[in-house]
Amino acid sequence: MLNQMKSAFGGKKLAFFLGLAIAIFVSAQIAQATQVINDALQVNSLKVGQQGEGGVTYFNGTIINETTGDNDANNPVTFGDNVRVDGRVYRGATAGTSDSLPFLINDNVEVAGSVTSNTLTAGTVTATSLSTGSINLTTLDNLGCIEGEIAYYGADGWECAPDYGASIVSFIACLNTVIAGDTNISVADWTACYAETFE
Repeated sequence: MLNQMKSAFGGKKLAFFLGLAIAIFVSAQIAQATQVINDALQVNSLKVGQQGEGGVTYFNGTIINETTGDNDANNPVTFGDNVRVDGRVYRGATAGTSDSLPFLINDNVEVAGSVTSNTLTAGTVTATSLSTGSINLTTLDNLGCIEGEIAYYGADGWECAPDYGASIVSFIACLNTVIAGDTNISVADWTACYAETFE
């Protein structure tokens, strides 16, 4: 059989085809192994996985966009689709709140579900639908508390109550003025300061 193939193709042609077949076979086997490239690889596009059968891309490092816009403006890394994250998102090398690198969001935020937080810090909260387990800002706004009152949650729910914080400070200041360094104060002076600051 081999002699017949030699006569049909010639010895050199047969050797060429056999060598090509071996090269294709070896390449197919090597492609299944991890390919290590000790240099930069630049491609116009990269497709991983296919419809119905996703692939895995390992980034053991940082993803950046090294291009810049006009006047060296920063060009962000862009995700052109919905993004699913199965782990936690944080900033800096350390997860959690132990460092001084908070997670930054440079835009408005719209949340379809609920927001759970240990603390909420804001200069001015304007959202009328922001709520935590028992506090709803719409409810507080509708109470109609006036100056000198605070929202207080009592046995009957939310209500406006006098803000005694400023009154207490004023009461102590009044007492200090009356006693003028003495260690005792008369009942009359105490009553007078109380009436002046609390009533």
